[in-house]
Amino acid sequence: MNMKIHFALGVVLAALLTGCVSKPVDKEEHRPPLMTSQNSEGDVTISFESEPGYIYTILYSDFHRKTWTNLTNGQNLRGTGKTITIKDKVNPAHPRRHYWIKVQGQGVPSR
Repeated sequence: MNMKIHFALGVVLAALLTGCVSKPVDKEEHRPPLMTSQNSEGDVTISFESEPGYIYTILYSDFHRKTWTNLTNGQNLRGTGKTITIKDKVNPAHPRRHYWIKVQGQGVPSR
């Protein structure tokens, strides 16, 4: 047998002996819903449930635009296992803004 096959068999055997079985978590599966609220002065509160091992970025698009922009205070937010809340400010005369969350990372395997 060649060296690559020996290595692959060794990795599989080690995983079976240690009981280590993992399934990659699809980042799309993990995308948490965003909860938003806005008052009449244009103050927006954005919240979502985070998970350790992930990094989140909030993006926005104004109603009349087709481009997405990183929210300045919503970049590289590390998952903690708790709710993350950030603030935004929109023009009350043109309050329609859409938000989207980008997820990066692998998550923390459950034991």
